[in-house]
Amino acid sequence: MEESLRRELESKQMAADEALRQKEDLRHLQHQIKAEEDSLRERQRREARARSEAVHAARQREAEERSAGKHAIVQRNLAEMEETRKLRAEVGIWMGKGHRGSSLGALVTKSLINLVSYKLQPRVKG
Repeated sequence: MEESLRRELESKQMAADEALRQKEDLRHLQHQIKAEEDSLRERQRREARARSEAVHAARQREAEERSAGKHAIVQRNLAEMEETRKLRAEVGIWMGKGHRGSSLGALVTKSLINLVSYKLQPRVKG
């Protein structure tokens, strides 16, 4: 009887040891899964951050290009305004030199006024 009791206790001890080993294996697997999930989340955060930075950089480049285009238009408009001012001054000089009554003066004045009017018309982009 003692032998059967001893075998029963050994069997129970082995079952308990096996359960403890399985519990440790389970805990180890849970830690591995958590580490892999954390790694995956971190990679997804980095990828999302990289996409966001790329979008931001593209938008910034587009804004800079639009700004440069607007600046070029302003510079062109300023140059045209200066040219128009000079043409008007020339027309004023012709008008002041007594050419008002002559047919040549009238023709030149009309041509200059037409040129100034043409320069003042808005440009249509093609």
